[in-house]
Amino acid sequence: LGRRSSSGSACGSRTLPEALRAQVNERHPGTCPLIYGGIELYGADPHGDPDSEVLLGRGAVALIDPPQESGRLGSYELLVYDEGLPAPLLRLPIGPRLRLDAQREAAPGTCSGRPSLAGGRRRGSSIAEVSGPTSFRLVVPGGGPWGLSFDSEVDAAGFARDLAVRQRLVAMSLKTSRGWRTVEELQDELSTMRRRGFFATMRRLL
Repeated sequence: LGRRSSSGSACGSRTLPEALRAQVNERHPGTCPLIYGGIELYGADPHGDPDSEVLLGRGAVALIDPPQESGRLGSYELLVYDEGLPAPLLRLPIGPRLRLDAQREAAPGTCSGRPSLAGGRRRGSSIAEVSGPTSFRLVVPGGGPWGLSFDSEVDAAGFARDLAVRQRLVAMSLKTSRGWRTVEELQDELSTMRRRGFFATMRRLL
């Protein structure tokens, strides 16, 4: 497969085919998806050996934010679209337990840019610090791993950065939500104690 150069823009890769861009935007009205073209998705062969690694599709990866008017917290998603299929190949919720590990560069004589699903993150690196790798290993609890390979180093770095930002937003939302639930539980417990105290006082007076 040929490689295409690309550069980033406010809503993803500028070299993304217009048909695929329109397809993703049409499926997610009311949002401005961040779309990165020129990607390849690798994973276990769905029709063969589960331990084998095959190319599942080539197209684009999109980060979808919830509509601003929805008022929901943490409803962020990662989707992978193939250029020839209407439905996404992969759809994952973005959260703190989603792992994106930068892969080592391919050795000379191997398939350039192809991620190794058995590989790990470079020692001492983090998603926010990665700027060179174009291949990643994607894992969620109970799912994966999948390999994600980018044609463009710029798109790869932008995708990793934007995904990390959304993971932090979701983590903050979850923390805030748990905090509010804790406050509500304490308020309910306090109200119950006050009611019990009121009834106890009335029984003593009667």
